[in-house]
Order: sequence, then structure tokens, then C-alpha cells
Amino acid sequence: MAAHGRRGGGDGALVEALLQGHTQQEAAKRAHCSVRTVRRRLEDPAFRQLLAAGRREGLSRAVHLLAFAAGAAAQTLVDLCLHAEAENVRLGAASKLLEHATRGVELVDVLERLQRLEEAAARPTPGPMNGRPHVVAR
Repeated sequence: MAAHGRRGGGDGALVEALLQGHTQQEAAKRAHCSVRTVRRRLEDPAFRQLLAAGRREGLSRAVHLLAFAAGAAAQTLVDLCLHAEAENVRLGAASKLLEHATRGVELVDVLERLQRLEEAAARPTPGPMNGRPHVVAR
């Protein structure tokens, strides 16, 4: 018998099917197991962690792709703002450029402030009385 009593072997096919958005019934067929097994696996915290890790990995890949394409998207907005024949297109592009630029500057500012706070929190600080032992008078 395969790992954990599943006829399909490991959890890979089941995780993949669920991450692709298939229903429990469809995922069971793809993973060559029963719907009851799918439900039982979904109750297992370790399996749910495996699903969550798969979701994070997929989302991370999507974010990297968006970051890669961001430069081209920004250039498209600039080109539309400068060269579009229709005034409403230029106005829309200009509005989006200002909106995204403002949000970008705010985000960079917050990240820089967060980094300074984290650096300050990581520095050792002296104890009470500037590092001198604290003596309680009686």
C-alpha cells in the first residue's frame, strides 16, 4: 500500500489538483483516491500547511512575473500620456501615472521607515540606569 494508505502514492497529485482549483470530487479523480481521502487529508494540519506552501509559491511566481512586467507597463502609460492622439486617453494615462507614482513613493517611504525601526530594535540597548546595576534602597 502507498504512503498513508492512499492508492495514488504521495500527496503531490492531490495538492496540484486542489491548487489548480478543482473541486474535491475532481481532485480525487486526478489524484486516484476517494473523495473521503481528500476530505480526510484536508483535515490534516500538515497537509493544509503543504497546500498553503504551494499557494505561497504560486503567488510568489505571479508577483515576480508582475514585477518583471511593471517596467513595460509603466513605459506604456508614459507613451500613452505623451503620444496618444485622444485627449481622454492621455488624461487617463496621466491620472494612472500620478496615482501609481504617489502610491509607490508612499510605499518606499514606509519600507524605509520600517527598515530604520527594525535596525533600531535590533541594536542592543543598555538596561536601567544606562547600563549600571539598579540598586533598590531600603
